[in-house]
Amino acid sequence: MKYKRILLKLSGETLKGKFDHGYDAEAVRNAVGRIKPLVDQGLEVAIVVGAGNIWRGVMGANTGMDPVTCDYMGMLGTIINAVAIKSTLENNGLKSQVLSAIEVKPIAKQFLLCYYSHKWNKLCKQTQNSRNWLKHTSYNCHAR
Repeated sequence: MKYKRILLKLSGETLKGKFDHGYDAEAVRNAVGRIKPLVDQGLEVAIVVGAGNIWRGVMGANTGMDPVTCDYMGMLGTIINAVAIKSTLENNGLKSQVLSAIEVKPIAKQFLLCYYSHKWNKLCKQTQNSRNWLKHTSYNCHAR
């Protein structure tokens, strides 16, 4: 295998499937169904999920909302999507964890780049032979 780990950007639009917004359970299962074989082969997968199926910043901007408020609403949408994906991942026997730039106890731990980059490397060393480990992230911030 060429890579040991990948970062996957999963659009919120993917999760709405055949619906105009929200979730299509089949679409979420299909997305996880494409990720599981990669993890089963030993690839470490981190997922950044969008929120386009729940919230679009332009919706708030068109009503005169403050851009920061729109951003926070989008970040909450990514957490909602991450929790849906986490549940489906775990129903398929994969471990996952939701991380976010904003802390939402007990749903998501706050993502701190310096802390989690160290934890990621340490965990990777501990789980090199594990095929059932998956790191799931949801955050809307700049990262290396």
